[in-house]
Amino acid sequence: MEEAASALASKDVINVDETGCKVAGKRAWLWVFSAAAFTYFVITPRRSRAILEQIFSAGHPGTIFSDRWSAYSFFSASRRQLCWSHLLRDLEGIVDAKGAGSLPAREILLAAKHMVADWPAFRRGEIARAELAERIAPYQVSLRVFAEAGSRQDKDRKWRGLGRDLIRYEDAVFRFVHVDGVEPTNNQAERDIRPAVLWRRSAQGTRSGGGSLFVSRMLTVAATCRRRGHRLLDFLEHVVTAHQRGEQPPSLLALAY
Repeated sequence: MEEAASALASKDVINVDETGCKVAGKRAWLWVFSAAAFTYFVITPRRSRAILEQIFSAGHPGTIFSDRWSAYSFFSASRRQLCWSHLLRDLEGIVDAKGAGSLPAREILLAAKHMVADWPAFRRGEIARAELAERIAPYQVSLRVFAEAGSRQDKDRKWRGLGRDLIRYEDAVFRFVHVDGVEPTNNQAERDIRPAVLWRRSAQGTRSGGGSLFVSRMLTVAATCRRRGHRLLDFLEHVVTAHQRGEQPPSLLALAY
C-alpha cells in the first residue's frame, strides 16, 4: 500500500473517484485512484481537500481526471481533465429543469455529443490530433459563450453554477484534445470502483478502522492484479509465504514473483 501510494505522484495520468460507505455505522468515503498499471483504494472519514493534500503530499501527478467536486480544486486546472460524462449529465439536468438555460443547454448538449463522437475516430487513428483539435475548436468557442451567458444571469441557478465552473476550470475542459494519454471521460476510475460498490452493497461497510484498512488493502491488490492480468490468490499466496519465511514480500507494482 505504501509503495502504491508513493507511486501516485510520479504517474502521468491518475483517474480519481469517490463514493460513500459506512464505518461503524457512520458515514465515510471510499476513494479510488487509478493509474495505468495499478489501482489504489483508501477509506477515509471525510470527503475533503485535506485527504488529497495528505495522499499527494509528495507531489502531483501529470493529469488528474475527476468531476467538479470542490475538493479537487487542490489540483491546478491546468493539470486536470474534467469528466465529460459528468458535464453531459449536468447539461441534461439544465435541459430537464426547463428553466432559463434549458434551450441554450439543449443546443450546447447536442453539439457536445457530436464533439465527443469525434474521439473514437481519433482513437482508431482515422483522424490526426491536429484535425481533432480543428473540429473541436468551434465548440470550445460556443461552450465559452454558453458559460459566460450562464454566469451573468440570475434566473437559472444550475446554468449559473455550471457556467461559472466552466470558466473557472476552462483549462481542464479540453485538456484531452492536446495531451497524449488523456481521455475525455473518467471511465477508468468508474470501472475500477464498481467492484467496490458491489462489496459495499453486500457488506454494508466496515465496523472499525482495522476493517477499513483491510478492505482498502484487498481492494487495491484485487484491482491491481486484475489490471495486470495476474491471479489474486497466487499473489496473496506469495505474500503469505514470504511473511512466513521472513523474506521480502513481492512487489504489487512489479508483480515479480
